[in-house]
Amino acid sequence: MVDTSLLSGAKPRPSLRLFLEAIRLVLPTSAHIWREAWFILVGLHVLQALATQFFAYATDQIYAFGREDILLIALFAAFELFLTFLWSALWTLVICSAILTPHEWESAPLRSRFNQLMVEQVRSLAAVIWRLPLLIVPALVEYVRLAFVPFVVTLDRAYLRGDADALQTSRELSRGHFWLLTMTLVVSAILVWMAEDLALAGGSHSFIANPFGVSLGWILTLFINLVCTAFLLELFRGLFRNVPKIEPSTPDQTTHQMSR
Repeated sequence: MVDTSLLSGAKPRPSLRLFLEAIRLVLPTSAHIWREAWFILVGLHVLQALATQFFAYATDQIYAFGREDILLIALFAAFELFLTFLWSALWTLVICSAILTPHEWESAPLRSRFNQLMVEQVRSLAAVIWRLPLLIVPALVEYVRLAFVPFVVTLDRAYLRGDADALQTSRELSRGHFWLLTMTLVVSAILVWMAEDLALAGGSHSFIANPFGVSLGWILTLFINLVCTAFLLELFRGLFRNVPKIEPSTPDQTTHQMSR
């Protein structure tokens, strides 16, 4: 785990060095996470993909019957957003549980971490949405700056102690690395889009009509999501590798200091 309270006097790391270190570690980290939690990751990914298929089918049916029921469509959109938050929180918890020791994982209850992830995701969305009237650029900038929020909630000792705000901590961590984070998020989205497009090969997006293409797209996007999440995780962890550790004083040292 990390402690953002130790970053106050730390020298910021150059983005290029951070990027190269993340590139070096992303595949070993992805392989370790896959070995530890492949079954849960596959299950989460399939459930998320099936939910997407259901909402696409339901929306198509509404329009097929010539009904533009705005309230019903809004209800579907809200429920799909909730499931996206739910999937994202569970995905983050599984990823982080694979890299933490049992002692570190038990430092905060699983239910508490999950609840906080859901809350902070809603706060992050609100922070992005209220900037939309100011033009799209401020909203996009804020979206990038909040990229580390899930890892702050799950891995930051200062946040778990209640000594840090997740959104503000993510903004501080992203300072000086905005373009690196932007490229990471853009490349991740492009890779997912390209994988799905290549797998479908111009065919239907429906699993029933095109089971092979849709299944291949699911497999490709599963590994892309895993690697991209691991890369972002390594960027987050890389920010703390140059922070000097504070070693606790031994009883003899404490006695000697008090005597002075």
